[in-house]
Order: sequence, then C-alpha cells, then structure tokens
Amino acid sequence: MRAIFGAIALGLALYGCNGREQTGESRPEATAEFPQSFAYNCDPGNGPAPALGAPWLPGQEGYLPLEWASVDAALEKNDPVLAATVQQCMFYDFMWRSFIAVNWPAVPGGNRGQPDRGKTIFGGIGTLPLAVWETYKTPQQIFTSSDRWEDPDVANWGNSPTDTSRAFLAFPDQLTDYRPDVQQPYFFGQSTGPLIDQNGNYVRYEVAVNQAFFTYIRKFGYYNAGRQRDAVLTYIANPKAADAFQRPPFGNPAQTTGDGYLAGLPDYARQGMVDVKAAWKELPEGAPYNNRYLQRRIAVDAQGTTKLYGLVALHILRYTPNKYDPSKGVEGAFVAATFEHVDNVAIDFEKPLGGTLTPSFNPGGGPQTPEEEAYGFAGRIPPCPEADRSPGQAPCSSGTTTNPSRKPVNIYRVTPLSDAIEAINDHYQKTVLGSSVGGNRSVMRFYRLIGTQNRHQGPFAFDTPGERNLNGHQGPITGVYTNTNNLINAALESYTQKNFSCILCHAAAKPKCTPEKAFEEDQFKTLTFLLNAAQFKPGDSCTP
Repeated sequence: MRAIFGAIALGLALYGCNGREQTGESRPEATAEFPQSFAYNCDPGNGPAPALGAPWLPGQEGYLPLEWASVDAALEKNDPVLAATVQQCMFYDFMWRSFIAVNWPAVPGGNRGQPDRGKTIFGGIGTLPLAVWETYKTPQQIFTSSDRWEDPDVANWGNSPTDTSRAFLAFPDQLTDYRPDVQQPYFFGQSTGPLIDQNGNYVRYEVAVNQAFFTYIRKFGYYNAGRQRDAVLTYIANPKAADAFQRPPFGNPAQTTGDGYLAGLPDYARQGMVDVKAAWKELPEGAPYNNRYLQRRIAVDAQGTTKLYGLVALHILRYTPNKYDPSKGVEGAFVAATFEHVDNVAIDFEKPLGGTLTPSFNPGGGPQTPEEEAYGFAGRIPPCPEADRSPGQAPCSSGTTTNPSRKPVNIYRVTPLSDAIEAINDHYQKTVLGSSVGGNRSVMRFYRLIGTQNRHQGPFAFDTPGERNLNGHQGPITGVYTNTNNLINAALESYTQKNFSCILCHAAAKPKCTPEKAFEEDQFKTLTFLLNAAQFKPGDSCTP
C-alpha cells in the first residue's frame, strides 16, 4: 500500500489491571445489505469500480476501514500526475467511510465503541442511538490521578450508556489553554476563544478517543506524567531499550496479532488511534429545521440542566498500519479529516423551498468586508462567559467576562472546497446517505467533508499560489510534507483560517517533559496533545 508516514494508533480491549474484563458483549445481527453503488471510484477511466469496503461489509457492518486503498502500480508508473490525484481522492474516500463508521449507532449498553450491526446509520431523524464515537472515553476519564487507576471504572474501558443522554465535562485543570466546552479545543491558545451563533448561543466542544488509544495509555502507564518523563529520557539514552518511549498505536500487525497489546481487543476495535473533536450548537425547541441535524439532549451544567443540541462539526485524526515496515522503522501512517454541517456558513444543500433558513454562523449573503473575506471574521475574538465555565476548567485564552454580550460572531469560509471534494461529497451525501434504506434517508447527509491532511502526493510545484498551497505543512516525520497548507473547519478553528492546518498545530505535539534538545525528534512527534494531560504524583515533576 502507498502510505503516509505518521504516528499514532490505539488499542486494546478490555484488559483491566488484573486481567481481562468480562463484558458479556452482544453481537447483533445485520438488518440490511448495502449496494455496490455505495462504493466510490476515484479512477473511473482506468479500471473497474472498487470493491465495497467498510463500513458496508457483510459481517462487519459499521466497522472502521483499517487502511486506505492505493493506486494501481501501472498507473503510478505511466502517469504519476494522475496517480497522485487518484491517490489523494482515495484519502477522501477513506475518511468519508471513517466518518460514517464513527457515526454508526453503537450498541446500547455494549462495549464502548461497538457498532450495532442490527441498526444502520439510516435511522429516523432524532432517533439514532449514540454514535460509536460518542461512547469513546474523554481525556478527563483517562488522564486522572494515578491512584484513581485502581478503580475498575477508570482502569477498564467499560460499556456504553443505554440511552442517548449526554453531558459536557470539564477538561483537566493542568491544560490551561486546551479548554473544551465553550472554548474551541486546540493548543494555539492565544488564537482561540468561543464561537457565538446567530441566535446568541455559545457553541459547545468536546474531545474523545477510541479503545486503542486508551489501551496504549494503560499498557505503558502514560496516564502518569512521571512514566512519560522516564520513557522519554530512556529513549534519548537508548532508543532500543524496552522501556523507551512508545508512540501511540497504529494498529499494525506487531500490535494487533500474537502478543501485540491490541490483539485482545474485539475485532471492530483493532485499529490505530482515533481522536475526535466535535462541535455542537443549541437548537431552538421545535424549530422546523432541527431535522437537518444529528440531535442530542445534553446536560450543560453541574445541576443537570439539559438543552437540545445539533452536531455542527467533527474532526477525525487516525493512525493506520499503511506502509508498515519494521525493517525500515515505519510503524504506520496518519490521516486527518474535518467535516461540517452544511448550514454552518451557507445554505446550499437541500435548500428549503420558500423558507427563511439562514446559516448558523453568519447572516447569509457572503462576507461583507475585506477583513471577513480574507480572515473569515472581523474584529476581536470574544471572551468566554464565566457563568458557562464548568467546574475545574481553566480561564479562556481570549479572557473571561461576567457580562457577556452574546453578540453573534459572523464566520465565513476563507478557502473554498476543491472540485474533487465537491464531487466525492456529492456521492456520499446523495448516492449513499441520501438513499432510502429501511424507509429512511440518513440525517448524516447534512454533513460534508471539508478536506483531509495526509502525506503530499506527486511532484512539488511552486509557480502559483495554488500550487504552493498543495505543498503543505511539514508532518510528523522531519522533511516530509503534507498535501495542503490550509485545512480549517470554520466551526472548530474560526479564528485561524489563514494558512493554517491540522498538522501545523499537531506537529508540535510531544509527550510530557520532552527536553528542548529533542523537540525535532520524530519519535516524540505523537500528533496528539492529550499526553500532556497526564498528571504527576504529588511531589513529582519534569525535574525530579
């Protein structure tokens, strides 16, 4: 397989601290057979249609695809430019299928992350059970104090809720810039803040990770910051030492077979790390257009106050076994993608006839000023409301106010979607999710891919701004570049839309206590900042 060198994966199943957890896992039978037309052909002029892949495979309905497809070797040799275009499309297809899989209904009360083969993503509006990703663990459930890891609820992966109730939880105190809930969750703290929609309500954010990442943290004890520090220093002294720092898992054969630490996981969970970020907007009760959203009633405070919310954005970061080659020290690869609700910045999909529907994050009609056109918004980033701050959360980087104006922030898209992305979106939104399966079209057709970030494909070109944009930011391997300089979700990175991307941020992620002299060490480029949420035991620090 052609691959992208990268970093992380996730892991194992239900091994507690003292042995394997017994879950009584159920295996619902499938209720639908999916048509070949669901497969997308990235190269229609050079071969037959591709085989139908996950999450549509019989016996594995709802499963995440494990690896992206590779272009035909003959095409790569005879027409490398076309081959690069086709390969990039295959990344889009891989992440569209990943999006469908993580949003597949989970088994209520089953193992966290278990897709329900007895249901499909085509359930009725507002009736879909919790999605697979919604049952993943949150960082605050993993990166707690070491003594709490003696509690089975912490040390075991556990089971999904039996209903669709949700709650936004505070993030660990020690991540002072990374503050989900009302502040956009990423580590360029000086450039982020809350987003206020056109109804004057704050968008809410959350982060979750899959079982493989949880198993990795448990296996190596990296919930303890002191263990990370020791592993980093050991790697610097002797990279081949048994207790030297390990990257998050890619789901490669060394991890998923034999004695690999992911081998005991259920088959649907034996993949690399999956890290998701989500954004939700409050929906007016009874509004006529609520049926365009994946809806949840979510508790927003410690008193249990609930409000109706709709999903407006989802980031997915994956580590895969593509290009695994132990002889070359290649553990696997990475790919990231971001999806948005179609009504976020414009109304251009299944436009209601004669309605008054306007975008969630601007009044409609496009940017009104040169500043909005160039940067996606105008003015200053608003402060966070003190009243909406959850217990234990750090102050917002943009400041905190006790008297928020709740004035809407007008957000526009700076970088338009490419023709290739528009084409594959059309397929998945209309041909796939717009199909009637079991009498229902999927509400997930109201979501679309903005783009992916992966290893650069094809030759480099520098003559035009468009060509230079395709020579993207450096990835997790020194000197290896990605496919774009600009990959932004207007609902998740509203205030950094100019020449910014997932990798520009995440390439700076490293384990706890990495010394400055090793800041460019590839082994420490984990692409996830979550390791920094680990806590020290009392009295311990990076310099014990």
